[in-house]
Amino acid sequence: MGLKRALKSLLKLLPKQTRLYVGQHLRWMSRKKEAKPYFGEGRVCACCGQHWREFVPAGSPQRPGELCLRCGGGKRQRLMAHFLTEQLKCRPPTKLLHFAPEVSLTRVVRRLPHVEYNSIDISPDAALQQGDIQDLPLEPRTFDVLVCSHVLEHVPDDAKAMSELRRVLKRDGVAYVMVPQDFDRDATYEDPSITDPKARELAFGQDDHVRIYGRDFPDRLRQAGFSVESRRTKDFADPATIQLYDLVDDVIYICRPSPD
Repeated sequence: MGLKRALKSLLKLLPKQTRLYVGQHLRWMSRKKEAKPYFGEGRVCACCGQHWREFVPAGSPQRPGELCLRCGGGKRQRLMAHFLTEQLKCRPPTKLLHFAPEVSLTRVVRRLPHVEYNSIDISPDAALQQGDIQDLPLEPRTFDVLVCSHVLEHVPDDAKAMSELRRVLKRDGVAYVMVPQDFDRDATYEDPSITDPKARELAFGQDDHVRIYGRDFPDRLRQAGFSVESRRTKDFADPATIQLYDLVDDVIYICRPSPD
């Protein structure tokens, strides 16, 4: 018990991003025995490069081929990792802000030599900077690129959050946005009166979600002042890449500020 306490105290002395990486490495060391049956060839994690026979089932309900035990990246993190690598590798020097950063995805972006990386989260220990996406402590038109994946479904006032994304994005910048989306719904379903975690899980699919986005999601982004394009997995990954990384079929929204 004393050793664990001492280790936690030492970790607190490290820079925040290093602390997150060390935590990820320690989790990997504890998972190595569990990972043994999955080692092999046929799959590669787009986040950390680890080779697998297959990815580990995970989630609730459980999804096959979901989790990389080495870095903790799931299907959507691998999808965004592949997409961002392709999008950012030829950009000029780029100031990038990552919302609610997944450590597995952070590694991918930070290793691009021309990217000046920053991250922000409402929790003080989860990112390089603390802040609420609905009221960002940032100057206008600061960033060339924003990465906002599976954040807006947690936010009470997503219209305010989207307007804040536009405010901190440079006029020629781009935001890459993903949300869980039900394409069988015309309109987004939300009900602010539902606050109980169990009721939220029944209504929105997860106990910390406050809505289920429908096909109107890009219209909500346009109302916040963005021009919006969408890219499905098959639009930027060929069948061999989809199989190699075991990518989910999903949509990434490419959002640029509309002219004032």
